[in-house]
Amino acid sequence: MIVWREFHLLILLIHMNLRCDRIKFKLLASAILCGVLFACTGNAPVQEMSNARQTLQTAKTARADLYAQDKYSRAKGFLDEAANHLNSGDFNQARQLALKATLEAKQAHLDAINGHKK
Repeated sequence: MIVWREFHLLILLIHMNLRCDRIKFKLLASAILCGVLFACTGNAPVQEMSNARQTLQTAKTARADLYAQDKYSRAKGFLDEAANHLNSGDFNQARQLALKATLEAKQAHLDAINGHKK
């Protein structure tokens, strides 16, 4: 609600400064509205994707691709799918899949370490 009030006040101030030129006013108001709407969208899950990649690399270093193949493959699949969603702009789904990839890679890492001990 606060954003709407601030937006409305800004529009009134702009309108007062551009009284005579309605076309400029409409263009500027449209640009501001687009900016507000764009600012409300979610951010790209850069940190989540980075965490997933690093965790997957750590699992691979522990030889999870050999000792925990199923979990490692699932983690890699989640990460690949997350990258596809990220590229298509579906940030929420990309974030969820990156988090799943991180969790699965952590489990693969633990399984690989336990597999080495046997």
